Amino acid sequence: MIKVYGCPACARLEIGSMRKGMMCRDCERQMERLPLTFLEFTEMSESERMIYARKWVSGLREIPEKSGHFKVI
Repeated sequence: MIKVYGCPACARLEIGSMRKGMMCRDCERQMERLPLTFLEFTEMSESERMIYARKWVSGLREIPEKSGHFKVI
């Protein structure tokens, strides 16, 4: 199963199937698995992904509802 990972240091998002996690390509830190499905990730626009990543890193760790995504203003 493909999983979505985020870097807690630089907010980079990646997808992968690693069981033990992934390392960030930008800052070489351990990435954390996000509570976001691959389908939700692929349905997001690039700007929605950036908003999600920033909110997740800032500590909010919000999860978009299954019926929609973050609204870009």
